[in-house]
Amino acid sequence: MLIYPRKILFLILLFLAGHVMHAQKNIGQPFIHNFTKEVSNSGLRNWKISQDSIGILYFANDEGLLSFDGANWKIYQVENRTILRSIFIDEERIYAGCQGDIGYFEADSTGTLCYHSLKHKIPFKDNQFADVWKINKYHEFIIFRTTDKILAYNGDKISIHWIQPDFSFYLNENRKIYLNQLELQFDDNSSGVIQKIYSEPKFRNKSIQGLLNQDNHVLVFTNEGSIYKYQNSTFAEWKTPNQQFLKENRIQCVERIDKRNIAIGTLSGGVLIIDDEGNTVNQINSLNGLLNNEIIDLYLDNSGNLWISQSNGISCIETNSPYRTIKPDNKNISPGYAVKIHQDKLFLGTSVGLYASKLNKTRTSEGTSNFNIIQGTKGQVWALNEFNGELLLSHHEGAFRVEEGKAIKISKTQGSWGFIPIDDSRKILLEGHYKGLNIYEFSNGHWTFKNEVQNMIDESCRILAKDSNENIWVAHPYRGVYRIVLDERLKSVKEIKLYNSKNGFPSNWVHVFEVKGDVVFTTEKGVYSYNEENDNFQPSSIWASIIDSSKRVQRLVEDDQGNIWSVIDDDIGLITINDIGFEKVVNQNELPKLSGKLVGGFEHIYPHDRENVFFPTETGFIHYNPQKSNSVKGDLHSHIHEVKLGDSTSIYGGYKSERWMESKFKYYENAFTFKFSATEYSDFDQIEFQYILEGLDEKWSPWVKKNFKEYTALPHGDYQFKMRARNALGKTSDTDSYSFSISPPWYASLLAKLLYCILGLILLLSAFLVPFKKFEKEKSNIIQEKEEVLQETTEEYQKIVAENQEQISKLQEDKLKAEIQFKNKELASTTMHLVQKGGLLNKLKDNLTALQNKTTQPEVKKEIRSTLRMLNQNLQIDEDWEQFANYFDQVHVDFLKRLKEEYPQLTPKDQKLCTYLKMNLSTKEIVPLMNISVRGVEVSRYRLRKKLGLDSSVNLNDFMMNF
Repeated sequence: MLIYPRKILFLILLFLAGHVMHAQKNIGQPFIHNFTKEVSNSGLRNWKISQDSIGILYFANDEGLLSFDGANWKIYQVENRTILRSIFIDEERIYAGCQGDIGYFEADSTGTLCYHSLKHKIPFKDNQFADVWKINKYHEFIIFRTTDKILAYNGDKISIHWIQPDFSFYLNENRKIYLNQLELQFDDNSSGVIQKIYSEPKFRNKSIQGLLNQDNHVLVFTNEGSIYKYQNSTFAEWKTPNQQFLKENRIQCVERIDKRNIAIGTLSGGVLIIDDEGNTVNQINSLNGLLNNEIIDLYLDNSGNLWISQSNGISCIETNSPYRTIKPDNKNISPGYAVKIHQDKLFLGTSVGLYASKLNKTRTSEGTSNFNIIQGTKGQVWALNEFNGELLLSHHEGAFRVEEGKAIKISKTQGSWGFIPIDDSRKILLEGHYKGLNIYEFSNGHWTFKNEVQNMIDESCRILAKDSNENIWVAHPYRGVYRIVLDERLKSVKEIKLYNSKNGFPSNWVHVFEVKGDVVFTTEKGVYSYNEENDNFQPSSIWASIIDSSKRVQRLVEDDQGNIWSVIDDDIGLITINDIGFEKVVNQNELPKLSGKLVGGFEHIYPHDRENVFFPTETGFIHYNPQKSNSVKGDLHSHIHEVKLGDSTSIYGGYKSERWMESKFKYYENAFTFKFSATEYSDFDQIEFQYILEGLDEKWSPWVKKNFKEYTALPHGDYQFKMRARNALGKTSDTDSYSFSISPPWYASLLAKLLYCILGLILLLSAFLVPFKKFEKEKSNIIQEKEEVLQETTEEYQKIVAENQEQISKLQEDKLKAEIQFKNKELASTTMHLVQKGGLLNKLKDNLTALQNKTTQPEVKKEIRSTLRMLNQNLQIDEDWEQFANYFDQVHVDFLKRLKEEYPQLTPKDQKLCTYLKMNLSTKEIVPLMNISVRGVEVSRYRLRKKLGLDSSVNLNDFMMNF
């Protein structure tokens, strides 16, 4: 089972029994951050440094009080705008000593630091003085030291104590004040009277620049470069190897870094760091990173960083960091490519040659100035390997053996990339060079060239690995990876095959490394393994649970403890896999300080031992001590630096005090900008922030590096902005907050809501009482109106009943007429059919009569006569045409009568045709009725149209239908 914690503080390694801190090798120079006066936007010099409880740093600057919170610089000026020489922090107050003034900075109700002068509390006759050089606290007294007097402030009054010029004082851990030639102490009744305790003539005319407790004695540092031990009531000069350097450069200030090391700031030699025996641990000056060599003050912050005030700026040295920088060629900072510790010497390979420096177990590599270039190695160094006690150099000019400060060429080809062992029993090495492979053997106590591998492709062979089957794997930068099988004598290639994206890899970019005894193949998408059975490659199931398969794996290096150092997507980290019973615990730790610093394409990591890991970078080398990472101290504090209304008006200055009040804003003041930071000074560019606005946001934001947040158009209500920070090691800070409220608009205020309630009650009462009175008034009116309406309704009802009776009678009459008319229509229709029938029978009778006259057969005649008798019996037509015309007029409302009146010229035949057209009969239907031909009907229609005087555009049928 694999367990993956998201973040752990740092790698926890096993300590060797009896291990002590001073045995660690802190090789190289610590990281230095420089802040010029242009960066801090302040005055030229910074005189004194201090830090408050949440980690904000303060500097007594030529232009006032300068603060720095890890992201923001800010200057606070004093009333007379003079130089600030000294500061002292006591809880929420920052006491300040200026030219001709003393006072303190304290936060006002908006959280902004404001200066309050105390000069008015000094008696008038004593209030003239120049600079205030030092400030300290003793019991309830704040003590300001000027050139010739001490001002003791007890929170109410200031007492004056005169001293000789150029006296200095310090408050040590035993709560005693050392005053140059005298050891002085306030009396028990705290009256402020200084009593003389001890006098030491050897300090006469000397300025004490520092006092430090050291085990059972006190170290006294003087300005002229001497250091004295005060032990058993006796002062004795402490002789150190660096005594001459201190006398030449003079001591300005001192600061303890840890239990064993002391930093000494000098007037012209930078910073000297010595151990408890007086030996030089490090020397930091303008040659290796400082702005200049004039040191004014030193201060160790709560994370172990050493701050240095100088003329023209401020520097921060990461003295407590596990990282160190090494620049062997300080004048020409060249990229690093290879590192090796060999025979107590540190060898560094760069683009300009191989450098070496002798190591000392109790101190650093004696500074960058002690690196010497190895004779015969100028040019590009690619790799360093150690086999059988010999150091082999892979160089642009070929392979070399390094011994006695010089390089001896052992190759016969140009351009060596590096070596791997391929036969330990025979002491055989395989070299990859610019155009193939070479074989070396160990003979007569040295590695020597044996032969060049024949039948090899003409390709660069930089990345090599050998698997358990004696296969040689050669990774090419953009072609893929070659599998090479050598013959038994290692003189020729027996088999070679190229594998790339066609064989399972995600692309042709492949690297090969030996890790945990196996050969692994790293790609742009994780780690792959070779499937010998199928002769192809596939994602490694083992490594997929350790390294994200979407990542580009550029380098894997296994150290002697089985830990794996990695370069993944330019991020450097460490993977530890520990067996615990039946499960494996996998820890993955990133080193963000190194991210993107290694030389691209030539990433190299050299884990020498548990205390020394080296990383060649684009600007030299970085040394990392994993053991020291466990001792990194200091709490991480978050800090809201400033709050602005919109993006211009500052409403909060970042400090909470007893006078600080929650801010209230009008409804239209609803846009805010929050600036925040974290008091992390080692890796401040790696700090991430998280925030939430309670009252608006439901959850915390994602972690971001942006150190400000803007809100616009906030609705009215109560809010609390909270933020926290996280450093590069995954440590999360405490939470800082800012509370505020936005008042509602007048129409949504509490008073407005109260008025709304009163108006609502009035409206409610009005809505009840007014309608009630109106109801009562209208009730009587309604009763009266109802009576009148009832009477009117009764009369109306009677009238309606009468009208209904009349309508009923009329409807009944109309119904009878309609029935009569319908009957007449039926009668007319029937009569019409009888007329048609009579006409047909007559025609049939005529035809039979003609047939009877023609036939000569008696029987036929007899039958015809019988049929004629039958027809005569049925030819009794009930009605003639006159009767039909009469009924037709009844049905069609006097049609023929009106037709005769309108058109008297019409003949009876024309009238018959008109009736047939009125009945909408067709020509074929009219033919039998008029006993004429179709042509005759058409002629009759034409004549009728002329008699009626109709135009040809008028349809005759429609005219008759509508007549």
